[in-house]
Amino acid sequence: MNFDLGDCSNNNDEDFSSSSSSSLDLNFFACIEHHDNLINQLRGSIPGHVVINHDREAANDNLFRDYFSTTPRFNDAIFCRHYRMSRNLFLRIVDAIKDHDTYFEQRIDALGRFGLSTLQKITTVFRMLVLKITTRTI
Repeated sequence: MNFDLGDCSNNNDEDFSSSSSSSLDLNFFACIEHHDNLINQLRGSIPGHVVINHDREAANDNLFRDYFSTTPRFNDAIFCRHYRMSRNLFLRIVDAIKDHDTYFEQRIDALGRFGLSTLQKITTVFRMLVLKITTRTI
């Protein structure tokens, strides 16, 4: 078989090379942009949802300062009245629960911020048990 290749000058090759190169570049960048859009859709907050700052860090600081620091704001009698147990018993229970279940450990969330502390989680559980309330009322 004999194919007629016609006139194969260098100009045609350069035109083909530059047009195919620019086409590949455009396709490549379009593919990258599409991939970035997919990644952005898969993480982060849900579009349209309002972000509420619960100020977890300050709440943890207040809880610790009020009940668990070396000079707590509230004395042992108030602690016993609030939690219906001594501070020492409460802290032993906190340690036992934290060692038993990893849910109660403080973690870092998707944005790199600290989540609820162990004390915050366990005081909430005790509050629910003592007051006989459900998660919807907290």
